[in-house]
Amino acid sequence: MLFTDSDVTSAADLLQIDSEVSTVANASKPAIVVDGAGSICELAWRQCGQKILTAQQLYSSVFVAVGTSGSHQAAVNYIGGPARNQARTRLNQVVATESQYANTSSPIQLWLAYSALAMFYRDASARKGNDRFQEKYNRYLENADFQWRQLRQLGLPWIAQPLEAPGSKHGVNAGTWAVANLSTVAGSGTEQALQVAITYYDGSKYISEANTANAESGPSEILAFAQPDASVVRVSIASLNPPAGVMPQVGLSQGAYTPLNATHWILWLGAAAGPLYWQAAVPIGTKTFTLAGDPVLSGAMLGAGQYPDLLLVFQNLVGRG
Repeated sequence: MLFTDSDVTSAADLLQIDSEVSTVANASKPAIVVDGAGSICELAWRQCGQKILTAQQLYSSVFVAVGTSGSHQAAVNYIGGPARNQARTRLNQVVATESQYANTSSPIQLWLAYSALAMFYRDASARKGNDRFQEKYNRYLENADFQWRQLRQLGLPWIAQPLEAPGSKHGVNAGTWAVANLSTVAGSGTEQALQVAITYYDGSKYISEANTANAESGPSEILAFAQPDASVVRVSIASLNPPAGVMPQVGLSQGAYTPLNATHWILWLGAAAGPLYWQAAVPIGTKTFTLAGDPVLSGAMLGAGQYPDLLLVFQNLVGRG
């Protein structure tokens, strides 16, 4: 999952670390919103995103490619122009989830979770006088700082050609993905509770689900959907705006890059409490797709999306006049 696909952390993640979150949120007056629009998790995403961008600024008078010596680049290209801060990455080039190990959290996910908890208890403490939440705020603030230092040591998981997920929450003009994209038509299916998601992929690079060539996006939001008896699922992506392989018209201030082109999409369905499976044997290049019968609940399973091309080191420099 790319950093822009969602808020990265959620109420469920915070509860894994601190089981008191729900109780404190509901007891506060007014209640503290933990997840969703205008929430603590969304605020943590915004602040941590800005911290990443700030730490990745490179003071240079020329564009410096990743992996190229700054002195060599300057010697070849410097023409006496003014120096400037040149961004080294965009947030949609940051891979937020762990790609190497199963059932674990990435350094970015842990950092956002502890940052969100610090913000949560800061908010809770501000509503009371001389309360115990101040201690929890200080503790989680220290944990968030520790996770940030860990991330700086490991490097920022970075991808050269990103492909944002369908309905990417923080993407530019990504469109919408919701239950309204799902419907049923008469067919041979049986009544059952399902989970539904889709992914994009670039047909010029994608090989197969066993070898995605790093050209398949992370999943859309996973939606719960009830399939009635004597019906089959139909999915529409008409409300989405698949990436077209061109950089958004927002200028070069945050760096230049070439995103992948979402030429096709993959449909994933699963039982209410299980994994999601690939449903179409051929690429889907149309705006709608209708299953022939009940979903296939075996075969290739939904993954996490793109993995990093490299770990982008943080600058550890102090500028001087």
